[in-house]
Amino acid sequence: MTERNLSLVEAAVIESNLGTMRGMRDALVQSGIRKVHPFQSLAGMTDALAALQPDLIVADVDSPEMDGFKLIRWLRTDLGYPNPFVCILATSWQPTEALLHKVHNSGADLLLVKPASPKQMTERIHALLENRKRFTVSADYIGPDRRKNPREGQQVPSLDAPNTLRLKATGHWDRLTVRDDLAKGIAWLNEQKAQRDAFQIAFYIEVAKPGLAAAPPERMAFELILKVSPLIEDLLKRTEATECDPGLDTACRAVLALVERVRRRAGAKIAETDIGELQALSASLMRMVNPGRQPESMSEEVAEAAAAYQKRLEQILAARAEAAKPGP
Repeated sequence: MTERNLSLVEAAVIESNLGTMRGMRDALVQSGIRKVHPFQSLAGMTDALAALQPDLIVADVDSPEMDGFKLIRWLRTDLGYPNPFVCILATSWQPTEALLHKVHNSGADLLLVKPASPKQMTERIHALLENRKRFTVSADYIGPDRRKNPREGQQVPSLDAPNTLRLKATGHWDRLTVRDDLAKGIAWLNEQKAQRDAFQIAFYIEVAKPGLAAAPPERMAFELILKVSPLIEDLLKRTEATECDPGLDTACRAVLALVERVRRRAGAKIAETDIGELQALSASLMRMVNPGRQPESMSEEVAEAAAAYQKRLEQILAARAEAAKPGP
């Protein structure tokens, strides 16, 4: 293993238990990191992390009071945090299958089982230095590629994310260069997230369309349409500083108004013109944030995804109905 100098690296440990905190801090110090910032409560934590911008965050995901998973998602997705690519180790005493699944989908880089020895901590750090996964973006996820074998199956856009931990450890740290690299990385991330948001909006509307047209409208259709609003808000924030189609803001506001109109008519018949306008606007959003793609291709992709979803849903309902039948 190539020797690295971690003396310039700054780490933050988020742990409510004082004894465990000390153990994590000692393991980090013995691995070569000199600056370790401890956090035992939520009070002022996000502001402090934004100001410190540590290169490595070690976050407990066991304590419900700290809610480490919520913090990790905030670090990855909040537009106010200056480095969404920060290296993150999630820590837990009991790595159950359910917890491993949550860690995998939270945006954390790796899991570290407590109590962590200096050797285990060093191994995780070197994994982040030498073999960190590329970042990917979906409608509900930002973080290291979750696929076991990214080379197989559909090709997904990915980024070799800025890694301040590696830059400091290898002696390549330069503040101005890092600032530029982070700006470029965040611009890529926002572009990808806006595209995923637009696709998900179109998908929800496509799936909800038959249920909204029913008399009375189906409850699930309303629930799907209500999921559109937060995606619109995120899309607006992601594209605020970009040179997108000037009509994007107007189209987003129109979708929000239509969603609100549909919400107010819960239980009553939805006008076909409103449903048609929602679908047309969602197609426009995809075109505006994906100017390099053919609109017909994107619409076909949405239709295929909606059809696959409906098929899976029908299979699940059929299986439940079969299971509910009385035995012989």
